[in-house]
Amino acid sequence: MQIRDSKIRSAYTQAIQDGNISQQDAQQLLDAARDGNRLSKNERKDLEGIVTQLGPKLDGDAKQAIVNFLNACSRHDKSDMEPAPTPQIVNARAFDRAAEGATFRPNRTTTIRPAGRDPVYLELRNVELGSTLQLINLSKDPSANFERKNDVTELTLTGRNVERREGAVYLNADQMKKFGIEPGDVFQLRQVDHSGNPSMPVTGEFEPDDWANGMVTERVDNRNVATRGGQLNALDGEAARKNLIIKAVNDTRPPQILEDKLSLVEDCRFDENDSAVANVLYGQYGNIAKAAGKDNNANLNLDDLVKASKDETLSETTRNALKELTSDKERFAAFEQVNNSAEDGIISRNDLALVRNFKRSVSLSGFGAMEPRATVTVLNTRSGETFTATIPDDRTLNLNLGNVQEGDPLVVTPRDNENVAGKAIELVFSSRAEGGKAPKLKGGLGARLPGVI
Repeated sequence: MQIRDSKIRSAYTQAIQDGNISQQDAQQLLDAARDGNRLSKNERKDLEGIVTQLGPKLDGDAKQAIVNFLNACSRHDKSDMEPAPTPQIVNARAFDRAAEGATFRPNRTTTIRPAGRDPVYLELRNVELGSTLQLINLSKDPSANFERKNDVTELTLTGRNVERREGAVYLNADQMKKFGIEPGDVFQLRQVDHSGNPSMPVTGEFEPDDWANGMVTERVDNRNVATRGGQLNALDGEAARKNLIIKAVNDTRPPQILEDKLSLVEDCRFDENDSAVANVLYGQYGNIAKAAGKDNNANLNLDDLVKASKDETLSETTRNALKELTSDKERFAAFEQVNNSAEDGIISRNDLALVRNFKRSVSLSGFGAMEPRATVTVLNTRSGETFTATIPDDRTLNLNLGNVQEGDPLVVTPRDNENVAGKAIELVFSSRAEGGKAPKLKGGLGARLPGVI
C-alpha cells in the first residue's frame, strides 16, 4: 500500500515485519503522525488507509486506537494531538460493606457469602485533571467498543488526589444496576482529555473475592455472622482516605459466547508436493546458498534460487525442486509468507522448515466473541480431542483445533476468570459454508432432552 508521509511509512515498515500490527505498533504510528502541531491531509489519508486496507492484520485494539485518534482530530482542538495518559488500575473490587461495628481478623477462613447487590470500587493512577473516564463492560457484551455510544459508561470520580494524579470511583448498588455492572465483570477503561484525545484502553475486572484474606465478623439479627472478607483503604473526596471492612461476594454473571463473532478457518495452503519440495530444499540449503554465492545460513531471494537452479554441482533432484518453486509465483509467495510475514521476496531456512512440517488444520478464530481472561474449551465430539485457550486482553482468539474434518461437531464452552461456566454452543465445520460453520445438527445442543426417569 502507498504511504505518503515518510515518518508514518518508516513506522509502518517496522510494524508490519511480523505480518501483524499490534496495539504497541499502532502507538508508534500515532507518534509518527504527531510530529507537527496538526494532522496533515497526507497523514490522515495514510492512517485511514492502514485501517481500511489491512483488515485482519490489525489487532482489534490497534484499529480502535487509530480510529479514536482520527475521530478526536476531527472533533476537537487540532493543536492538541497528544493522547490522554493511559490510566493504571490500582484496585478494582466488587464487595459488600460490613455492618457498623464489624471486625476483621486476617488469615482466618470461612465459607463465602452468597452474592447480593454490592458496591464496586475502582482506583486509578495516572489520571489527568479534567479528563473523562469511559468504561465498556466486556462481560455484558464481549463485542462492545468505545465508538458505539450505547456501549460506553461515563464514570464520575468520587475521590481524587490531584498532586498524586490518583482518582477513584465508588458505585453503589443502584448505580451498578443502572450501568449493568455485576461482580466479576471484566471491563476496559480509558480516559479522554478535554480536547477529546483518548488514552489507550486498559483491561480490568471487578474482582469479587480473590482479594479476601481473612474473616469478617458482624452482628446480624442478634447473632454473630462470619464471612470471608478484607479491608480497603479507599480514596474518597479530596485526597481523603477511609478504611472499610468489606465482605467477599460471588461472580453472578456467567460468561457468554457471541457465535456470530466466531469463524472456523481452514489452513490448507500446502499439500504433500509442497512439503516434498520444501524437504529437498531444506536438506540442501547450505549447498543451495553456496551455489548462489551466499553464506550457508543466508536468506535467499528469487534471483538467488534461480541462479542456484542452474548450478550443475547440485543434484538433479535439488535443481528440479528449485525450478518447481521459482517457476510458480503463487507458490513462491506462499513459501515466503508461511509464518504470516509480509511479502518481501525472501525465503529462509526456517520458512522451508515450516512448509516441510506443515499439517492441514482448522482454527477457531474471532474478535470480541468472549470476554477477556475467560477460558474457552473446544471438544471435537467425533474424535474426542479437546483444545483450550485463554482469551487475551485484546479479545482476539485463534485456537488451532488440529485436523478437523468436514461435518465434525464441535462443542465450545466458556469459563470466566472466576471459574464460572457459561452456556456451551455447537459448531459444525464445513469448508463450503460461510465462516466455516454448517447448519446446526438435528438433535444437537439446540434440542433439549426432557429426560424419562
